[in-house]
Amino acid sequence: MQRHVAIDGKTLRGSGDSSKGIGPLHLVSAWASEKGLTLAQVPTDQKSNEITAIPELLQLLDLKNSIITIDAMGTQKKIAQQIIDGKGNYILALKANHEKTHAAVINHVDEQINNDFSGTRHQQLDDTPDKPRHGRSESRSYIQFEVPKDFLNTSLWGCDLRNAL
Repeated sequence: MQRHVAIDGKTLRGSGDSSKGIGPLHLVSAWASEKGLTLAQVPTDQKSNEITAIPELLQLLDLKNSIITIDAMGTQKKIAQQIIDGKGNYILALKANHEKTHAAVINHVDEQINNDFSGTRHQQLDDTPDKPRHGRSESRSYIQFEVPKDFLNTSLWGCDLRNAL
């Protein structure tokens, strides 16, 4: 069984002192979702960001048989390769900062939706929480499907996505 480890950065409110020129403390944490436990934390340098702290954090973890999730800040080829080298798997957020790949994914997903996933192996999970959160109702749909063999840039991310589902 694979374990889920969520990587995310947070700034600790009230940890800085502007009168002394000290900015707030920013930590990048690894969170074991099933256990509700922080596995490790690494501070970012004052003049840096999460991109430099995430590789340090990953070095502290046993990545084997883990699914590592990281937001768009950590969607970097070197980070993906580090996870693969550690025998882990990853789910990275994709935003428009990876312009060509983002556009190709959007176009492919739109095409699949318009064709009702005809001829494409897929799974769908609809998740609606029992009660409204923060005063609003939410519903989510997750659709997982095969990546086409000729999909743009898959080799740049250190993996062969063609067998993924």
